[in-house]
Amino acid sequence: MLKNSRSATLADVAVGDRINSDGVLTATSSTVINASVVRILKDKKVTPVVLSRHIFDGTLASLSGSTTPATLGLTMGSTTYLVNVPAGTLILGKNWLLSNLSNFSIGNNVRIFGSLASSTSNIINAVVVRNATNN
Repeated sequence: MLKNSRSATLADVAVGDRINSDGVLTATSSTVINASVVRILKDKKVTPVVLSRHIFDGTLASLSGSTTPATLGLTMGSTTYLVNVPAGTLILGKNWLLSNLSNFSIGNNVRIFGSLASSTSNIINAVVVRNATNN
């Protein structure tokens, strides 16, 4: 076992430390590794990061204009979200090529990569807007 390129023991490992190992899974368990080398990568604890951006897939209910900046109404289930589409947002068509909002029609299947403005909000801030119906 190594820590900072020096010999270490199991007592040197703490909850949250990042480790790396070389070895093989045991034949009797899918959670036990017979490790030939274990490296403690950092002394610092790892803080989990929650991804704040998601893919929102719904039906286009409204569209404020054919160019950015714009706002879209995106219906998912029984909820309609307001989607902010700032200037510079990547607009794609069904074939994943660059497109523009003038190719979008009410009723199209639209996918948004972005984030909710807050955990209790129905506002999505878009990074990528893709029309899954039309190019």
